[in-house]
Order: sequence, then structure tokens, then C-alpha cells
Amino acid sequence: PAWSKVSQDDILNYSLKNVDWNYSCEEISSDMMYSELMGKLNCISDIVPLSRFDSNNRTLNLPWSYSRLKRMRKNKDSAWNDFSQSPTRENYSYAFMKDKLYSDEEF
Repeated sequence: PAWSKVSQDDILNYSLKNVDWNYSCEEISSDMMYSELMGKLNCISDIVPLSRFDSNNRTLNLPWSYSRLKRMRKNKDSAWNDFSQSPTRENYSYAFMKDKLYSDEEF
């Protein structure tokens, strides 16, 4: 599951409305408590989208990942690579600018 794709508020609201957090009885073993807790957490994980991979273990195109964002990420990575190979003030400024543009667009 891709937990980062679901907000904490959504998880909290879903879990409070749909999960009974009390145990089935007062006197149960720790193994039974663990089993019940895992069942409750699995119920919550049903609302979390799955991230899928193809046969080469590359992520598939997901709706929130679009080509403009991918180009910006590649430009940012390339700029930082240029700075690593030649650490000048100009390369740093350029890489920092590309990083900021990507960060602003990503979030």
C-alpha cells in the first residue's frame, strides 16, 4: 500500500467511524490481542491505494505523477549532478532554483 497517498485525517476519520477499537473480551491472550489488532489495521489498509509495479520493477504511471513533473525531476537531478561534477556558484544557484521549482510543483 502507498500510505503516503492518503492523508492522516482520512485514516483517522475512517478508523474512528469504521473500526471498533475495543477487544472482544476482557481476558484474552496476547496472541489473540495481536490477531485482533492486525485485523483492525488490515481493515484500515483497505482504503489505501496500491502502488503497482511492472515486470521490470518500475512503477507504472500513476495519476498523481505526470510528465511535466517527471521532466522537472529529471532537470533537477541533472542540475545537481552538474554541480557535483563542477561545484561552482553558478551551478549551485541553477541546481537550487531547479530544486525549488520541483518542490513547489510536487507539493
